[in-house]
Amino acid sequence: MNPKQIEWTSEKCNRLYDYAASKPKNISNFFGYQVGEAIVHFCEYFVPDIKNCNVLDYGCGMGHLISQFLKKNINISGIDMSPGEVKYVNDTFVTNPKFHGAKLFDGGGGAV
Repeated sequence: MNPKQIEWTSEKCNRLYDYAASKPKNISNFFGYQVGEAIVHFCEYFVPDIKNCNVLDYGCGMGHLISQFLKKNINISGIDMSPGEVKYVNDTFVTNPKFHGAKLFDGGGGAV
């Protein structure tokens, strides 16, 4: 008996990540959630004038890393391949003046 093969297209990957992100019990599995605070600390240590920089969270997902940068009052924007996650991030952080929006990445041709 052969297991069913799945062709992992961008659409299927996005649906999988959107599904996982919609389940609160999965939050601790996300990279930005696990190490976001340490990444910001690392950046503050090595970038002396980070408050005057613009950070891009590439693959921002649900914005866990974005929220850590915003806690430190650092300019940040995001990019992701999932329309659902980009919308969530934009809706969540829209009122923060240090958040400069999240864009949808089309997988190679640029931001949409």
